[in-house]
Amino acid sequence: MAGGVRAAVGRVRIDAQGRLLAVHSTEGYGERGASLALRVGARGGQGLSLSVASSWGDRAAPTGVPWEGDGLYGRRPPTRSGAWAMDARGSYGVRIGDRFLRWFGAVSRPEEELHLTLGGRFGNEAS
Repeated sequence: MAGGVRAAVGRVRIDAQGRLLAVHSTEGYGERGASLALRVGARGGQGLSLSVASSWGDRAAPTGVPWEGDGLYGRRPPTRSGAWAMDARGSYGVRIGDRFLRWFGAVSRPEEELHLTLGGRFGNEAS
């Protein structure tokens, strides 16, 4: 079972998702996860853009992994049960002629680690 809600008002977007895999015949296997993301910024990619996303448990979006190969037997969930992850990003984009320049920074915490990313991108697209 999976579900989610997305809402957008002006420059603010919220995305919430959740998933629970209910299995009757395999003992010891289970998947469940939830995620929540808040994004603020213009849709065209110009100007300041900020986002904060958090997730709990396994992936909140269906992956199809349990149905591959030999099915559920012998498979384990892709992440530690109850694991928490966080991702915060900020960027600033500006159009220069027919090209787009974007500077960005991100801090993420996948499970027990902390990652910092800084960079820039110059190209034809705003993404």
